[in-house]
Amino acid sequence: MRCRSGTFSDEISSTSVCRPHTDCASKGECVVHRGHHRRDNVCGTCAGNTTITDSTSNDTTGLHTSDGENSLGIENVFWIVLVVVVTLVLAIWSFVLYNINFREGRLISKKQFQLYNNRIMAELTRQKEAERIAFDLCQRVEEENIHLKNQVESEKGEVARLKDQITHFTTKNMSTYSFSRKPCGIAVIINNIHFEDMADRGGAEGDTGRLREAFESLSFTAMTFSDLDHSKMVATIKDQAKADHSNYDCFACCIMSHGTTGKVFSSDDVGLDICDLMKLFNANKCPSLKGKPKLFFIQASQGKKIQGKESIEGDLDATPGEDVPLNVICHDADFFLGLATVPGYVTKRGKDGAPYVLHLAQMLKVLGPMHSLSTIMAMVCDKMNDINDDKFGWISSNHSTLRKEVIFNVE
Repeated sequence: MRCRSGTFSDEISSTSVCRPHTDCASKGECVVHRGHHRRDNVCGTCAGNTTITDSTSNDTTGLHTSDGENSLGIENVFWIVLVVVVTLVLAIWSFVLYNINFREGRLISKKQFQLYNNRIMAELTRQKEAERIAFDLCQRVEEENIHLKNQVESEKGEVARLKDQITHFTTKNMSTYSFSRKPCGIAVIINNIHFEDMADRGGAEGDTGRLREAFESLSFTAMTFSDLDHSKMVATIKDQAKADHSNYDCFACCIMSHGTTGKVFSSDDVGLDICDLMKLFNANKCPSLKGKPKLFFIQASQGKKIQGKESIEGDLDATPGEDVPLNVICHDADFFLGLATVPGYVTKRGKDGAPYVLHLAQMLKVLGPMHSLSTIMAMVCDKMNDINDDKFGWISSNHSTLRKEVIFNVE
């Protein structure tokens, strides 16, 4: 027996149920089929729409064919399989998305993100704490630096006080001239290079700058002059002799020119007596320098003799003439005279200037702040003697009536 919704069993029984509606039978919706068989578990819907025939009947009205049944079953299976496949694909894709690695990073879950975020925040907190500690340390170091700076300044003051005491003790008990004023004195520098008849002193142009730099390093006020004729040269020296040196501790004069025994020449070829120039600064004519050292340095030949036995190649700061008895140093106290040569002899000058001026300027700068003038001039004499000349040795000379040591106190 068949119905439109399903197929009944060929035998009439109480358990004949249309197969597609087994679920309906479980719900108790079955009714009696029009009396053809007794009460069974058939749904009322199927009973109302079913045409019951014998299995041997050729009437096919309302009957399901076997092809229709097969088509319906295949369609249901297809949709079930499709749903399962889609579900599996989505599950696999989700798994891949949560576990795949990329070059730029890795996809992580929310829980992992929270874990990483907590770690990052903890690291930032540690860094901030480290920065705070470093800042506090810098502040402490800065405070210590300020304290040390104040301590150094205090110690500098103490050193200055002790230095003043030492200077006072040295001046009082070790027979040294006082050098406490700044500037300590005037330094007059005269460099005659060009002359009317005598040869020009080529190479001497740089000597002025060397001496000026050296005396300024010793707290002198340097005054430079070039190519002075006789009247200007005398006037320059006399002006300094008439000046008030009460606020100074010393006076210095450097003359670079041609010379002969006891004389230096002006640019118009007139000789000036060195001793007469020095006498302008004695205690009677320049009372403001009484008891103070008066220093003279002469770069000029003091005769026509040559130190050595043979002639020399190069320029000499000498002039022709007869030698006369030497009287270059005046007999007043507190004078010093440094000569680039010994009396009666010529002195040397090269393309780069005079060796005597070069060594004098160098020794004043290097040794002046800590050594006495006598030590400085001894070093200059030694340097002059070391000049590399196979035939000659060059000796400078010093003449002094100083009563005490000259030590330039340079801070």
